[in-house]
Amino acid sequence: MKVMTRVMALLIILSVAFVFSTPALAAMDHGMKKCGAAMDGSGGKHSGGLGWKATLTDSQKGKIDMLHLGLSREMSTLKAELMLRLAELNGLVTEETPDTGAVNKKIKEVAALKERMMKAKYSHIMDMRKVLTPAQRVSFDLGLVSGAAHGGGRKGGPHGQGKMMH
Repeated sequence: MKVMTRVMALLIILSVAFVFSTPALAAMDHGMKKCGAAMDGSGGKHSGGLGWKATLTDSQKGKIDMLHLGLSREMSTLKAELMLRLAELNGLVTEETPDTGAVNKKIKEVAALKERMMKAKYSHIMDMRKVLTPAQRVSFDLGLVSGAAHGGGRKGGPHGQGKMMH
């Protein structure tokens, strides 16, 4: 019974945090302010020239901002769900006599959520590339493959899911 109480408390906390964070996320300029130099990992410039962000048109900025906002919303929901499933998993494991089948089922749920998060992230990257010109894509891709793009070199990327989030 203690486990259910802890899970319910966690669910309430996550729900409240999500409700209060959504308006703040909507008000932020995700594409330009939140990501900043983290997108290419070099303060907005690659060695040898301007980074892709410096060459964005206003139209591209608007489209990218909307992409970032959509990803941020999706990731917030998925992350809250993941945290709940992990709390449930911990509850199952710490029972007096853990049910291996239930634990394994919960692990599959956690893995499925992580898969959804990865798919959302890479779909976002592909959508971002569609907005960019061929020259901008070269700069964007250089940052991506170097591990510097999308928070690759930092803990807690801009959308809150460990390293390479964006």
